[in-house]
Amino acid sequence: MTVQSKFDDGIMRQWACMVCGEIIVSVNRPDLCPVCDAEEDAFELVGVVKAEHAPEGEEFEGTVVVLGAGPSGAMACQTAREHSSKCRIILVGLEDALPYNRTKVSHTLDREELLADNASAMLLHPLEWYEQNRIELNLSMSVESVDVSAKSVSVKACTDGAIKSIPYDRLVVTTGANPFVPRGLIQTSSGDALTHEGVSNISVLRNISDVTGLKASIAGLTSAVHVVMVGGGVLSLEALPALLEALPTGSSVSVCQGSGHVLSSQLTKDNSVTFVKSLEKHTEGRVSFVLNSRAQRIVCDEAGTSLRASGVVVKTDGVERTLDADLVVIAMGVRPCLPRMEGEETLLPTLFRGTLVLSGHCQSVSSPAVFGAGDCCMVEGQTYAGTYSRALDTARVAGRNAVCLCETETGDMASMPSGPKALFGYKLHMWDSLMVCIGNVKPVDNAMVLSVPLKDGSAQCIFEKNVITGALLIGSDKLQGEAMQLVTAVRSGLSGEAVMTLVDKMANGTPSLTVLDCLQEAFSGESQANRKYLAFAKQADAEGLPNVAHVFRTSAAGETVHAHNHLDAMDGVGSTEENLIEAAEGEAHEFEVMYREMIEIAEASDHPNAKRALRSFKLATAVERTHHKHYLAALEAVRKGQDIPAGEWYICPICGHLEFLEAGKGEIPEKCVVCMAKGSTFIKIE
Repeated sequence: MTVQSKFDDGIMRQWACMVCGEIIVSVNRPDLCPVCDAEEDAFELVGVVKAEHAPEGEEFEGTVVVLGAGPSGAMACQTAREHSSKCRIILVGLEDALPYNRTKVSHTLDREELLADNASAMLLHPLEWYEQNRIELNLSMSVESVDVSAKSVSVKACTDGAIKSIPYDRLVVTTGANPFVPRGLIQTSSGDALTHEGVSNISVLRNISDVTGLKASIAGLTSAVHVVMVGGGVLSLEALPALLEALPTGSSVSVCQGSGHVLSSQLTKDNSVTFVKSLEKHTEGRVSFVLNSRAQRIVCDEAGTSLRASGVVVKTDGVERTLDADLVVIAMGVRPCLPRMEGEETLLPTLFRGTLVLSGHCQSVSSPAVFGAGDCCMVEGQTYAGTYSRALDTARVAGRNAVCLCETETGDMASMPSGPKALFGYKLHMWDSLMVCIGNVKPVDNAMVLSVPLKDGSAQCIFEKNVITGALLIGSDKLQGEAMQLVTAVRSGLSGEAVMTLVDKMANGTPSLTVLDCLQEAFSGESQANRKYLAFAKQADAEGLPNVAHVFRTSAAGETVHAHNHLDAMDGVGSTEENLIEAAEGEAHEFEVMYREMIEIAEASDHPNAKRALRSFKLATAVERTHHKHYLAALEAVRKGQDIPAGEWYICPICGHLEFLEAGKGEIPEKCVVCMAKGSTFIKIE
């Protein structure tokens, strides 16, 4: 059956890439797969996105204006469109570029290919995606003000200064943050204050134009220079490898930090020292860390018709001294950037320390039509400036809730994740050195710290009340697998005993197991053996050896008996309601945490099986979501004292997708909605 490629009904559809399994949501068939570069004819229609927030036949049809065209703004647009095919979405951005991945900005210093073709390699979506999803782009526009009473945004074109008004029904503010440059930090030799934009050899690192300016400064250098980086946090260190690579041979860098160690917001002093030492073999004396030295001012002098910085004055132990500089890079963190809000006092959004104050629904606590996400917001007292993944979480929630039918009834609204899954962390991968931290890595009173020596580094686990609440790994990038295990342990809230088993295996492969650990491992082993032997039986059948296949199947049945015995000994089977809750939580963990992290590793891997692994993980992710829904539906019935309706269940033999046909109703689909396998291959589950 041929499926048309172009539609004009505005309905969002799910398109599956038959090469890599990527699922893309858009009205029309995508032109190009962002994962494997497969072209239009590789996509098949696998489903239609329905608005989950609205009753059948109802959907939000108003105008959603998103201010800020960064990653959070793009995600808010995407999520809003996924939940409403009828609303109008307008995206307003200050830069002239489509939304791009800001985490790659510093990498462009030494990787020209990232800036090629209008930085297409960094774009979150191509232009066609915005067109297909009917997202109206208003780029190169600055936000002058927001009138919350009139529900209108005033914007000014950066090109010609023209001002226009954009009305909205719902507003999503994702204007992000600006580089933090303290007032008076940059001065002339006579003490007059300057901004960094007016000095030719001072740069910040926030967007593509910042890096383009720094690259232009470096391009004009013909001999070794000295660079002073003001700030020793994540922004500074993640740019260091690319900066050293881009500078002329023999150049050096001084990183000045006001506290006694770099990464002071993430690490203790001892852990910071350990990480810095792991970098020394790469820096070869070209980098010095000037600690306990707070920048007082950057001195600038006239150089012809322009101003140039000549040095950075720092104060160490009360004594000022000057660090000579040919270039200065300011990386002192960020500060929220919000538009000016006007209107009736009772409607004005609540602000705190320059942030938009939001509820757990990412909705303004005082202005119901205003939502927010990303660096410019405070959600239930928590800010997420500089934490990319959590900023995107806020954008998903804000975009989803902005298209709820009623802005004042929050019962159907999405909320921010909570508990261990909500913990966020940082990752620095510099040369072949790796630092990964998640959760609380600065122990509080009564916390227990477990230090674990590893072959190529070290790890620390922090426990509170016998539950892991934070983890840190420093060492070779060969430890990425171990880092993922620690991240999963923290987000799963593992007990001290379970973590001890894990880190023992990491350290020397000789774990000290409890009886419960033994049962868990035995259950896992027998369960895997059952699945493996059934796969072996299929292969024997394919080779025309039915009797050998029978041996595998009978052995698999025996392993099932063993696994059930072990599970029973663990008291692993509860009431049906308890079992449904555990099953639903397990499925949710798989598609929300486990497979997401595995997909990231597969995408970054050059292993010959990486593409097959990526497809397998993505198919499993899609199917686990449907399993989760089935369990929730069954749980709802059981809680009402009922069984689910009678009917027939069919399984796709390719991806495991389940189709339920209520007695006397429906028929098997022509193709599997997940993997596009023929419906005729579905197997009835007796």
